[in-house]
Amino acid sequence: MCSLLPTPLTGQRITMENVVSVFRRHNVPQEPGIVMIDIDSCDLWVFLGLTEVFRPRVVQIEYNRHLRFADNLTLDCRAGGKPGTTDSELYGASIHAIAASAEARGYAVAWVERCFDVFLVRSDLVCPGSKLPNLDAFKSFTLHDGGCLDPWGEFASPATAQERQSVFLDLSSTPTSLRKGDR
Repeated sequence: MCSLLPTPLTGQRITMENVVSVFRRHNVPQEPGIVMIDIDSCDLWVFLGLTEVFRPRVVQIEYNRHLRFADNLTLDCRAGGKPGTTDSELYGASIHAIAASAEARGYAVAWVERCFDVFLVRSDLVCPGSKLPNLDAFKSFTLHDGGCLDPWGEFASPATAQERQSVFLDLSSTPTSLRKGDR
């Protein structure tokens, strides 16, 4: 059965701090069918905030195509962190950062859309034996590792190594995934 929310959630600024209260205010069910997160900024952090309380069946989350496939990086949106900018490559998270955080939250990567989004399915809904063994099939889905063969290509201004280091958090050096206490 499909039901629409009485009030659209469009036009609201969503952050990791307010996503749960916004969903509650709009009476979103605890287990919505799908949630799409595409804010060109703290997408991963919104997912982490959301999944502390809500358990969507499917989550579609934008990744940063400008980060290399092997990167395990996310924009550091913890307290004091700044949101990314849409005119630079300093936004969002890498495929691996999303996958690692999703697994820690009880989600599995089901698919990656070339250059755009990672599709997550709640792990309890994944058929036994059908979980992807790794993410290698998506290695060419970033700008640097095979290219994004779409009309947009490289649409952001390149950042310096110093700029990248000042805004991205390397999750490979962060114990476990970003739990509530790590904020």
